[in-house]
Amino acid sequence: MRAVPFLFRRLTTVVLLPLLLNTGCEAATPSPELRWRFVGGTTLEQQTNAPALAGLLLHPASQALRPLLVTNLATLWWTKVAPNSSAPEQALASARGLIPDLLDGLSLGETAVTPQGRREFAIALPLPPDRAEVWQSSWSNFFTLARGNQAHPKVSYQQGWVLAVSDESILDIRQTRKELATIPAEASTALRLEVGTPLPVALLKVLVTDGVVKSELKVQTVGAQPTKPKAWEIPDVIRFPFVKFTAARETEPWLRQLPWMRDLPGGAVPSQFFLWSQPSNSPFSPFQTYASARVERPTEFLRAAYQHLDAALHPTNRSIGLKLDFESNTNDAGFVIKGFPYVTPRFYPQKEDQRDFVTMGMFVPRVITNRIPPQVIEAISQTNLVYYDWEVTSQTAVQWNALSQVYEMGANHMPKTSPGSTWLTTSATNAPACLTEGTITGPHEVTFRRNSAIGLTSAEMSVLAAWLDWSGLKGRNLPAATTGMANPSSH
Repeated sequence: MRAVPFLFRRLTTVVLLPLLLNTGCEAATPSPELRWRFVGGTTLEQQTNAPALAGLLLHPASQALRPLLVTNLATLWWTKVAPNSSAPEQALASARGLIPDLLDGLSLGETAVTPQGRREFAIALPLPPDRAEVWQSSWSNFFTLARGNQAHPKVSYQQGWVLAVSDESILDIRQTRKELATIPAEASTALRLEVGTPLPVALLKVLVTDGVVKSELKVQTVGAQPTKPKAWEIPDVIRFPFVKFTAARETEPWLRQLPWMRDLPGGAVPSQFFLWSQPSNSPFSPFQTYASARVERPTEFLRAAYQHLDAALHPTNRSIGLKLDFESNTNDAGFVIKGFPYVTPRFYPQKEDQRDFVTMGMFVPRVITNRIPPQVIEAISQTNLVYYDWEVTSQTAVQWNALSQVYEMGANHMPKTSPGSTWLTTSATNAPACLTEGTITGPHEVTFRRNSAIGLTSAEMSVLAAWLDWSGLKGRNLPAATTGMANPSSH
C-alpha cells in the first residue's frame, strides 16, 4: 500500500481548508480561488533528495493512516460540493475511488466559485485507460448525487490524460485544459499552490532538494507592512535550554481577524507573541510548553479571552461530561481552567520593567537561570523579520501529542492509542531541527521560508493527526484555531 503524502495533507488541512471556508465571489463569471500542481506521493517516496521525508511517507504508521485519510478527504470534498446535505455512502464511495490517484500521482487542478456561491472543480492527471474509466463513472456519479438535475459533470480522456470538470456548462473543457497547462512545472518543486485572484493572495512552493524540504509561502496582505518592524520586547520569563522557540511581531493585524478580538480596543490585542518548550526528564516534560504575549492592556485581553473560552467550551463540556471550572484569580482578570487531568492551564498578566505581558502555561515555568543565548537574539534581529520558529521536531512532536491528548483523556473521547497519535509519536523520530522565518518582502507582502527534514512542524503534524482522529467522533471537526488567518487587515 502506498504511503500518505503528507505534504498534500498539510496543504489540504492547514492551508486549503481555511481559505475554502472564507472565500467569496462577486464576479460575473466563476472566480478561480486556487490552483495547484502536485507531483504525487509516489514520486516523493522514490526521491533521494530528502531521505527523512521519504522515510516519513513509507513509515508503517503513515501507511496505517491512508484509509482514514481517504475517507476524511472524501467527506471534506462533499462538504465543498453540497455543504447543506449529508453525504450518502454511494457518493463517498465514488470519491474514495478517485482520491488515491490525487494522492499518489501527478495532478493539476483548480477550484472556482460562481456568483451564486457554488464551488466548481477542474482536475487533470495522467492515467492509464482502466483508471480513466473509473474517473468517467465515479466523477459523474459523485456530482450527480450532490446536485441532481443541476449536475453537468464532464470527463475527457486524451493522450493519456484525464480532464474532469464539475460542470461543463461553466468550465469549458478546452479552455480549462489551456488554463491548467499554464501552471508551471518547476525543477525540484513537489507542490505549487496559488490561492486568490487576480494575483495570488498566497503562493506556496515546496521543493525537495539538497537533502531537505524547502518551503516558501508568499502572502499578500491587505494592510501595508511597516518599513521597519517595532523592536522586539522579549519577556524575561523565557529561559534556555528549549527544544522549541517561536517569536512573532506585528501580530495585531493578523489576530484582529479572530471574531473575539476584532472589537477589542487598541493595545488589547497582542503586538508580539512568544512560545517556547523546555526539555525535562520529569514525567511532566510534555507539558513544559509556555506562551507569552506583549499586550499593553492585558486586563481587556484576558477578560475577552475568558468570555470566549467560557462560551466556546462550556456547552461542549457539559454534553460530554468534562467539567471545566473557570475562576478569576485576581482583579486583573487572570484565570485558570480546572478539570483537566494532570495540568491546570493558567492565563495571567505579568509586568516587567513597565511592560505588560500575558503569559500562558500548564505549569508555572521552571526556575532556570539561563537566559536566551545571544545567537538566538541575533537570529531574530534581522531588520525585516517578523516571524521566527525553531524546533527539534522529534522532541516537540511528543510534547504536542501529549498536550492534544489532555482534553481527550478528560472527555473520555479518544482511545489510548489512535492512528493519528501513533503516527505523530513514531514517524517523526528521525526529524531533526526545523527552521521557519517570515520576513517583510514588499509593501504588501510577507514571505515565509522553511528548511526542514520532512516539511512539517510538530504543531502542524499534531493538527493533522487530531483532524484525522477527531473526524470519526460525532460532532467533532477541525479545530477552529486553524482557520481564518490568511490575509491580515490594514493597520
